Amino acid sequence: MKQLLENWRKFVNEITTLPQQHMAAFKEAISDSKFWEMDHYIDDVDFITDDESGTPASEFLMDALNKTATELGTELYFLVGVSDDEEYALGPNGIPYGYPDNWLLRASYQGPQKGKHVIWIQFRPLAEDFEMGKFNSNELVKALSRTLNHELVHYYQLKKQAANKGLSDEEAWAELEKDPRQLPQDDKEQTYLGLHNEIDAYAHEAAEQLLDKYSPKEALNIIRQLSPKNLEQYPQVSSIIKRYMSVFITMDAIVLLAVFLPLGVLILMSRYLKVSEEEVQPEPTPEPQVDLSSHTVKELRALAKERGLKGVSQLKKADLIKRLQ
Repeated sequence: MKQLLENWRKFVNEITTLPQQHMAAFKEAISDSKFWEMDHYIDDVDFITDDESGTPASEFLMDALNKTATELGTELYFLVGVSDDEEYALGPNGIPYGYPDNWLLRASYQGPQKGKHVIWIQFRPLAEDFEMGKFNSNELVKALSRTLNHELVHYYQLKKQAANKGLSDEEAWAELEKDPRQLPQDDKEQTYLGLHNEIDAYAHEAAEQLLDKYSPKEALNIIRQLSPKNLEQYPQVSSIIKRYMSVFITMDAIVLLAVFLPLGVLILMSRYLKVSEEEVQPEPTPEPQVDLSSHTVKELRALAKERGLKGVSQLKKADLIKRLQ
C-alpha cells in the first residue's frame, strides 16, 4: 500500500506512450504469420538453442517478429520458446487458464544483450486432445499483441531512462536491476504489482482490452463509472483491476485502486485518442454514503464535531442524523 502511494506521482509522470506504428506492425506480423497452423503439439517440442525449447510454430512466429523489428529499425530481438513440461500442455483436461485461445505461458523484457533488447515469450504446447474446432485465432492474436505491448512498454521505459540520465542502455539496465522501485527484489506479487513501471504496462493492457470491446467514448465513460461494486459489469477491464484488488486486499487499497488504475488508463487513453485534457478529466468520486443510524449518539456527536457543526452536544439521535445528512 505504501509503495503504491509513493509510486503514484511517478506513475503519472512517467506513463509511456507506445508508437502506434510499432504496435500495429507487430500485431499485423502475428496475424499474418498464422503460426497456429504450424505444428505445436507437445510431441513437436525440441531444443532451438542450448537452453530454450520450441516448436515449428514458435520458430515461425519468432522469425516473423524479428523481421518486423528489423524493418521498423528497432534494436529488439524476440526469443519465442515453448515449455516442454507436459503439465502446461493446453488441453480440455489440463490447467484451465486461457483454454483454448490463449497459448501464452509467460513473457518478460530481459534488457539489452549484445546490442539487442530481448523480449522473451514462452508458449504452452498443445495437448493431444486439444480441440482445434473451438479455437479462435483472433483471440490468440489479441492476447499475444497485448502481452507484447506490455513488454514493449518496459523497452521504451529503459530507453527513456537511459536518454534522460545520459547513460548507455546497458548502464541504465544495470541501474534498473538494482532499483527496488523498478525491479522486484523478492517473489511477492504485491511487490511486483506495486512497481510504477508495471502499473504503467498494465494500464496499457487495460486500455487495449477496453478499446477492443467498446468505442472510445464508451470506454472513457466506463472508466469514470468503474468502482469495486460494479466490476462484474465490465469483464473486459475487470481482469487486471481484480488482480490488483486480490493482492491489495485492505479496504483502503480497494478504494485507492478503484480510482488509481482507471485514472492511469484514462490518462493513457487520452494520448491514444488525442483528446483534450478537459475532455478526459475524471468526474469527482462521490463521497461514500454512511449508514448513520448504525452509530451511537456519542459517535454521531463526535462525527458532527469533526465536520465543524455547532450546538450538537444536546441533540438527540434523530436530530443529529438530520444535521449530518
